Amino acid sequence: MKMQDVFCALEETSEGVVEFIESEQYEWPHKWDKSVITYAVIEGTKDAGIFSKLRKAVGLSFRTWELRIPIKFKRVKKSQNPDITIEFVNDPNQDEYFKDRKTVLAYAYYPKTRFQGVVRFNDYAYHWSDDGKNIKVKSDGITIHMRTYNVIHVLIHELGHSLGLSHDETNPGIDVMDPYYNGKITLSESDIYRIVKKYGNRIYSKWSMFSRRLRHLTYRKKNLV
Repeated sequence: MKMQDVFCALEETSEGVVEFIESEQYEWPHKWDKSVITYAVIEGTKDAGIFSKLRKAVGLSFRTWELRIPIKFKRVKKSQNPDITIEFVNDPNQDEYFKDRKTVLAYAYYPKTRFQGVVRFNDYAYHWSDDGKNIKVKSDGITIHMRTYNVIHVLIHELGHSLGLSHDETNPGIDVMDPYYNGKITLSESDIYRIVKKYGNRIYSKWSMFSRRLRHLTYRKKNLV
């Protein structure tokens, strides 16, 4: 596997298990070498349940990492050549990887690779929400329960890869960077340790300032509207 092709993809197996598949399993040695990283949503989701909330969900996902490391994530227009691009692909013909592997929900590339910063979601075969709960849909007069995936969890996870973190299997079901989809939207101690080890710790002038920002982030995640 060439370095420029190293990435992580979220895939649903034939047994119905949803797991993150990495093309390489070792700790990625590279990282971003800038203090301000720009991002933009190139194409949003068509899912009605998250469509109006997507901007806030994306902001919360970036903020989750920004609270811990000395990097500022800045939203810009897609015409401004953003460092990280988020795209919900609505047509399988627009993405060869989704076309060839229909069970893939999302994927992202590592820093210092040919496609660094690319984060893509499969928006034509899967449904996204801000809580990952099933939704009721009527089809031919019959109400069915349709599965959705927590876009915040998946994006926080994929952004972890965009920042250079690989999977961590030491705390199954606890870490955001766990190789299996678990819906977590709060970084674990292990997640925090690993990202701080790579980028350093964000320094606040007062502990109370960090505490206020963390509480505000937690409140917004619980009350995403």
